[in-house]
Amino acid sequence: MRVWLSFPLILVAVVALNGCSYEERTFAKIRKARKDNPQLALQLAKNLKESPKGLQLAFDDFDVYGGSNRGMSSWMLERSSLGPLIGPKLQAIALDTKQPLDRKIEAAFILWMRSNQENFAHLDQIFILIKDPSDSAVSFGRQKLCRSFVPEAEELRTALVVPGGKPVRITLERFQRLSREPGAIFRESVDAEPNPSEEGKEGRRQ
Repeated sequence: MRVWLSFPLILVAVVALNGCSYEERTFAKIRKARKDNPQLALQLAKNLKESPKGLQLAFDDFDVYGGSNRGMSSWMLERSSLGPLIGPKLQAIALDTKQPLDRKIEAAFILWMRSNQENFAHLDQIFILIKDPSDSAVSFGRQKLCRSFVPEAEELRTALVVPGGKPVRITLERFQRLSREPGAIFRESVDAEPNPSEEGKEGRRQ
């Protein structure tokens, strides 16, 4: 009797799985593989980043903590060639006062990377979002922005490494001047793999 009662539940689970799209199944595989098999996760993400539906899954997932898949959603949005589907939507998120700060900050970072680290308006946007005291999203954003500069940019890096509960020790004008100095930006290789968050969604808010 128990076997027959459990059969409908198994059937429902199978139907639900089969009802998922290719993109949804692949995205779930990325999430599963990201920790134990990052190379597989990267290959799956490469396949998915040119799919509008795959990008929508990434849009729904990304944040400054790495989302649910340790940064792969952001990587897909950074590296996709489908610019018209990405840029305006990211800018809208970065400017939307109703969006969580963790998503606004990461949207600005993705825009900066999509500009090949050349559109300093996006870098300024990141600074404006992280300069004032706030929650852990600001701490993560400051750490990430600090890594955007070479070690020799000591004044910039020191000014940014401040706990999220305190304001940064640099003005926007000073930040703009120092960040534009030749050689200040750490130029990430176009072949660079994503830098996974150590915490991901599980550790985003204490």
